Amino acid sequence: MPDLNARRYLNYTRVYELTKLAGEPDETLLLRAEGLKKELKTLWNKDTKWYDFIDADKNRDSRYTVQMYKFLNSPVIDREEREGLISHLNDEEFLSKFGLHSLSKLDPQYDQDDIDNGGGGLCPLFAMQTISQLYETGYDELATDILRRVYWWGERVPYMGDSFAANMILNREDTPLQGDINSISCAQMIFFYIFGITPHFDGKITISPVKHRPCENLKVTNARLCNKAFSVDVRGDHFTVNIDGKDVTAKIGQTVEI
Repeated sequence: MPDLNARRYLNYTRVYELTKLAGEPDETLLLRAEGLKKELKTLWNKDTKWYDFIDADKNRDSRYTVQMYKFLNSPVIDREEREGLISHLNDEEFLSKFGLHSLSKLDPQYDQDDIDNGGGGLCPLFAMQTISQLYETGYDELATDILRRVYWWGERVPYMGDSFAANMILNREDTPLQGDINSISCAQMIFFYIFGITPHFDGKITISPVKHRPCENLKVTNARLCNKAFSVDVRGDHFTVNIDGKDVTAKIGQTVEI
């Protein structure tokens, strides 16, 4: 599947970076990564603006699954491919009034009754992953639009559940699991992607909140990351970072480093 190729590409490149850090760079890892990247390119379909898959009989077909949005931030895809994938995030295909579908509503395998994987809705963490990557790649308005569609999760259920429908207010009641990972993914999306708080390998932190966000004013207090304690206060078109009793104010679109 195309999404597996993209994720494996990242795995190989990340492991290569670790081998470099250890002083024993393994170039074969990069060769494997580039092989996967080339294979992924052969699957891109310019007409459908989606990646094909090849079945056991070597036939090409398309499956419009939300899984493809897991690698929007990956260097394995170019701008044309990224914008092509994102073009399907509309109300005719992946979006409905109450959320994001796991399969496009136009996919021949769409199954309303299978809320998690069949298209009727999806597991909350997949929505948060998609929203996060849209924020990260600069599609703030679309990310916020999708996020606003799922506000009812917090209003109608006492915990972050297993799966929610996208075209009606409905929790998948046959497996009413509490999703700790789902809840964490929501918190991570807000902290790292709306506030734009990014830790780096050398221990520094950069902060750059997004322009288009769910509300004009946001604040996180006493955040602790990379052995630093800090607060971020976003107000309109400015934000202030407080660390060690000192304030640093910048405009939205600028970056503060601590």
